[in-house]
Amino acid sequence: MVGRLDRREHDDFVKAVAELGIDIEVVRSRPTGRTGGTKWHRLFSYPAHASLAVRALWARADVLVAWQPIVGAVLAHVPFRPPIVAIEPVVVDNDRRMVGRFSMRAFQQIECLVMCSDGDADRLIDKGFSPERVVAVVRGIAPRCARNGPGDAYFLAGGREHRDWLCLREAAVDAGLPVRLGAPNSPSEGGALELLPALDQAEYVEQLRHARALVVPLKDNSRGAGLLMVLEAYSYGVPVIVSRNVATVDYVVDGAGVLVAPGDADALRRSMWEMSHPAAATAASAAATDLVRDKFSFARFVQSVHDLALRLTSEVDAPPRSNDR
Repeated sequence: MVGRLDRREHDDFVKAVAELGIDIEVVRSRPTGRTGGTKWHRLFSYPAHASLAVRALWARADVLVAWQPIVGAVLAHVPFRPPIVAIEPVVVDNDRRMVGRFSMRAFQQIECLVMCSDGDADRLIDKGFSPERVVAVVRGIAPRCARNGPGDAYFLAGGREHRDWLCLREAAVDAGLPVRLGAPNSPSEGGALELLPALDQAEYVEQLRHARALVVPLKDNSRGAGLLMVLEAYSYGVPVIVSRNVATVDYVVDGAGVLVAPGDADALRRSMWEMSHPAAATAASAAATDLVRDKFSFARFVQSVHDLALRLTSEVDAPPRSNDR
């Protein structure tokens, strides 16, 4: 397994594979932290991707599971490499960037692409990817803590990619509670938003675990963005208010949050107002905790990906079919 994991993610993964009795070697690098979302991010992330790819090949694994999909894209071009399972590759419509074109060609060569919603899997197939290479697997996360209550009297907005901060700024007026935003690409004028400095992982978690709810406003339905932040909120028992897209529609379920149409500031404001009431937030918090324990189990996700890797191993080891009739 190859990825850019922080210490919590690494520990969660090691614990899950130990409980499942799975033999996996982990090749990881440090997260790039505060550089995420800034124009200098590639100076830190691209060398990390290249280093991970080299170290993964050096491990001489039977199957490479690329938790960081760009690393999988790099490995895809290596001759005589092992089969690859890539977790949630990002394919952007009409991506004219060099890295986007490179990744698109590379993903076409990867043996198994794991998407975490049926909608995202269907989109890859619609773009010409082989249905035999695309698999939808429900994503999971390890539980952090359960809280018995509504949280503190503020909302937190998080993330950076594909976010609609202007819609959030409009919705924050009369939202019932203050709305905090600590992103590397925050708008220069916050309006009713309470702008925080760009947060590192520890600072973000501290804000998240006490928030009344996490708010994830997305620009449109063209990408399955926001999913990992939704799951992380659930892991702390924090409900979510998130724009509807092909991924979030499968995860904002069973009373754990609210889905709103992308760009609809009025609907976003109404949802925050309703979640500002302690009783509503307490019920949604309990529902989020239940989802992490059952439907979005991290161990179940790891087992599903491991089963896919084993299938690739068996296909590689299988003897060639005879042409005899």
